[in-house]
Amino acid sequence: MAPGRLQKCGAVAQNFYNLAGQLDDRLARKDMETWATVAWSIWNARNRFCFEEKQSQPKDILQAATTLMQDYQRWNSHLAEPN
Repeated sequence: MAPGRLQKCGAVAQNFYNLAGQLDDRLARKDMETWATVAWSIWNARNRFCFEEKQSQPKDILQAATTLMQDYQRWNSHLAEPN
């Protein structure tokens, strides 16, 4: 993800919004996009567990985040191409 940058960054926040803001100040854009995608995938897996009683393995959550990020990057680069 962002090797060495998050494990020791010392970010302390009252809520998720503040945490995201602190990390946005510290991480490069690509690393922030990756963090946000992984965080969303964890949240999505939590909701699936709470509301659908479907538990995901951590490796599957990370794979879903990776796939989502790749899809986003592919579509974003496609939209940026001139016609």
